Amino acid sequence: MSDHTELARERVRAESAGRGAKFAWFVASCGLGLAAYQLAYWRARGAFDDLVPGLTTDVAVGFAMGFAIGAALLAIFFLPALIARARRHNNAVPILLVNIFLGWTFLGWVVALVWATTNNVKRSSADNPQPDIAR
Repeated sequence: MSDHTELARERVRAESAGRGAKFAWFVASCGLGLAAYQLAYWRARGAFDDLVPGLTTDVAVGFAMGFAIGAALLAIFFLPALIARARRHNNAVPILLVNIFLGWTFLGWVVALVWATTNNVKRSSADNPQPDIAR
């Protein structure tokens, strides 16, 4: 295969990886919206009333909302590490460690976020094509 074919394939892989992440966020958003709709629908019908003795609908809905809010907060907490991983940052693991050990302080989280957005990323050969000196 020629170098141009390899470069084109690598560029397509990089572009499809970005589309895959956007699609995953879209599917997750739709799934959460559908789950919230179903929860409200079944709550209105009284479906949770006899689920567990003593468990009221309000407690079940509160638990589900607490779980959803906790998952969202956890995703926000690890946002610097997720950004570094998605950008293929050279220091993705140290950013994750700073995020884990110092992210609970607001200053540590901001440092990890700024570090994750720096331009120290792995370059693919599709971004920097090498001249073909064999010709």
